[in-house]
Amino acid sequence: MSTQPTPPTAGKPVMADVARLAGVSHQTVSRVINGSSSIRPATKARVEQAIEELGYRPNTAARALVTRRSGIIGIVGTNSALYGPSSIQRSVQEAARTAGYFTSLVPLAEVTRETLRDALDHLTRQSVEAVVMIVAQEDVLEIVHSAHAGLPLVVVEGDLSGRGLSVGVDQIDGARQATSHLIGLGHTAIEHVAGPLNFTEAKGRQTGYEQAMRDAGLTPRRACEGDWTPRRGYEIGRELARRGDFTAVFVANDQMAIGVLHAFAEAGLSVPGDVSVVGFDDIPEAGFLIPALTTIRQDFHEIGRRAMDLVMATLEGASTNVPPPPHRTDNPRQHGTPEGVFVSSEKYTVGVDFGTLSGRALVVRVGDGHEMASAEHVYTHAVVTDTLPGGADRLPPQWALQVPSDYVDVLRTAVPEAVTAAGIDPADVIGIGTDFTACTMVPVRADGTPLCEIAEFADRPHAYAKLWRHHSPQPQADRINTVAAQRGESWLPRYGGLISSEWEFAKALEILDEDPQIYAAMDHFVEAADWIVWQLCGTYVRNACTAGYKGIRQDGRYPSRDFLAAVRPQFADFVTDKLDHRIGTLGDSAGGLTAQAAAWTGLPQGIPVAVGNVDAHVTVAAADALDPGSLVAIMGTSTCHVMNSDVLREVPGMCGVVLDGISSGSWGYEAGQSGVGDIFGWFVANCVPESYQSEARRRGLSLHEYLSELAGRQRVGEHGLIALDWHSGNRSVLVDHELSGVMVGQTLATTCVDMYRALLEATAFGTRMIVETFVRSGVPVTELVVAGGLLKNSLLMQIYADAVGLPLSVVPSPQAPALGSAIHAATAAGAFPDVPSAARQMGRRIRDAYTPIPANVAAYDQLYREYVAAYEWFGRGNGMMRRLRRIGTPEPVGVLS
Repeated sequence: MSTQPTPPTAGKPVMADVARLAGVSHQTVSRVINGSSSIRPATKARVEQAIEELGYRPNTAARALVTRRSGIIGIVGTNSALYGPSSIQRSVQEAARTAGYFTSLVPLAEVTRETLRDALDHLTRQSVEAVVMIVAQEDVLEIVHSAHAGLPLVVVEGDLSGRGLSVGVDQIDGARQATSHLIGLGHTAIEHVAGPLNFTEAKGRQTGYEQAMRDAGLTPRRACEGDWTPRRGYEIGRELARRGDFTAVFVANDQMAIGVLHAFAEAGLSVPGDVSVVGFDDIPEAGFLIPALTTIRQDFHEIGRRAMDLVMATLEGASTNVPPPPHRTDNPRQHGTPEGVFVSSEKYTVGVDFGTLSGRALVVRVGDGHEMASAEHVYTHAVVTDTLPGGADRLPPQWALQVPSDYVDVLRTAVPEAVTAAGIDPADVIGIGTDFTACTMVPVRADGTPLCEIAEFADRPHAYAKLWRHHSPQPQADRINTVAAQRGESWLPRYGGLISSEWEFAKALEILDEDPQIYAAMDHFVEAADWIVWQLCGTYVRNACTAGYKGIRQDGRYPSRDFLAAVRPQFADFVTDKLDHRIGTLGDSAGGLTAQAAAWTGLPQGIPVAVGNVDAHVTVAAADALDPGSLVAIMGTSTCHVMNSDVLREVPGMCGVVLDGISSGSWGYEAGQSGVGDIFGWFVANCVPESYQSEARRRGLSLHEYLSELAGRQRVGEHGLIALDWHSGNRSVLVDHELSGVMVGQTLATTCVDMYRALLEATAFGTRMIVETFVRSGVPVTELVVAGGLLKNSLLMQIYADAVGLPLSVVPSPQAPALGSAIHAATAAGAFPDVPSAARQMGRRIRDAYTPIPANVAAYDQLYREYVAAYEWFGRGNGMMRRLRRIGTPEPVGVLS
């Protein structure tokens, strides 16, 4: 058999000749000419080569001489105020221009047999070469197909039964997908707001709704007939809200869905909290409604291109038996296609939580905060406490460093893994947000390069990121506190009267004191929370949270140059030279995702990157606990307590009070405990006899589970112990990281179970001390909300409720900080006007999950009095712990020059 292509027909080459030579269909040729983006590069090249070889040109002037027509395509359009018809009209006009045609539009204010006949007569008198009809009313389709038999006529969004030439989408399949989505969410009482039922689209969508309901064993409800407009949607929505016998609504187009959403909002119905709503069309405004509208997308531009495919095929004399396109999520259905193709316009954000040992990425649905999937990446270098990577010299006690490249690895691995696991199209991700431990600081060059990544500094400890629990700058913190108290600095009371060794100024002063060369080499001293955002969007923006809580920024100012000079003369210009930078508002966008970061994450380039935040503070949004009086305790290796308030008070020993520090317009308070989960982990790793370990293994329990089970059998106070939870120092209210843990009351009969329960109780008493300090200072606390990994220990949670004496609510998300970051990303992307609005839609907590048991409260009151006595003696009345820590402490490391 010959492999040579079929020779072209005699005379001027036509589209069919190009198709034969290129070995493709004439529709493919048409789509190449029309500039379709769905043609593979190799196929496009073959077609273009055939066009060039044959000299084929869609010459409209020559065509007009032969056909005695004008090179004009007629368009009959209806109701251009509706998004679907107007979008199709524009796409047909664009495709016609690309193919070398002019268009003549006849708009119809009313579609009747008479107006259609008049429109076709008008276009015939203009000698149009073909007519594209954008019409869908069933009662006029007959005349469309019977009139002007000699004139090529393509119907868009009309009858797909096989008569004539038609292009459209499978309305039934789209409606089935919309309804099945609602059924998949657990809804059984689903209403349908239909379009005018004399429209083929409306009837198809009603049929799809009914089929999906019956397939699920549900009874379809009688459709509420609308007219495609928001006004009619609003009227139907009001009637549905009055009835209230439903939990979900499928609306036949987005414009009616806007009216339905407005009616539900007026009636106090939360979407999707009380009612779920799905629309149809994916209008541009759908993603900017509050909440964003879940909808079915039709590719109207592709419909227009397909209409022109049929027109050109007819004019060129090619077959109009158009084969179906491949089943893709961005193509609509054309006549003859077995399946319509639709895309849900659900939107998503990604929240990335950078913790102490690992980073976690979470994909969240914007409409309701549903957590789609998550992934974790463990830092390669973990926490550097012994020796530098590749080094041999041991670091002194209380050092805790990290390697910044570990943070970037989270973006490279956890983010794409989470998106893949979520099963979503990355193109539907509209923003990314991040949160970080704090205060974790990175010394960098002007371009953001960490000093530890520069060869000459790789062996210098002060060139690495200083983790939040890097507590060695206590002498520097003491110096700052002494000078601030002597000078009566106005900002000091807003931090409880003491600055922590964990914070920015103490860590920077430590570098200056111990390695001046590193201090001189760093252009910026950057919060890791801001550094990771810098890597994502290419812009350095400080966040308002860490700038206030960790950077001593109050009332728009940092500590003065005079103050810094009094601390250390060489420190005078620290703010202006190395710290000060533009401050970003929480929930705003810091910039768009760079091409490099898009390659790392697999997310769309240019999507908003939210301003950085802190793991604890961002969790308040995840709990939807932004109202004053809700104290949120994020319990993990440590505990951070954060709370909004409408009053400004100076609270002794708090970590800070910052305006706009948690959300705009409120005073955000922070307190904390340096060690909680870390203490429990240390005890289990070092203080539990083998007999308990073997029994736990035999029963398939972790040591935590086993010890908690045994401890739960004890009555309150049975062990006769009091412990102080200062194994990592005391953050609040003493602000002294040279304090250490204590246990009082041990005897030869004391068991590891007794000690384990005493440590659980010690952390609860530490939280009670913080709560009582707030209340005594005039900042009300009405609710304790707990988030974090320790929630799974129900004994611990009940101890907290009993020991603190407050009802305890819990945040059900196991990834609350990442959820909070995703909420801020949704705000940065414009899905919500502000963080509180996003939190109401996407955040949640279970109220009063644990309530105080009166008998236990009374018993804990007695134990707490003993805890306070030990707290005062060891924390304020005696320097024993500081002296013990300093015995044998080696000299500071670093290079002095």
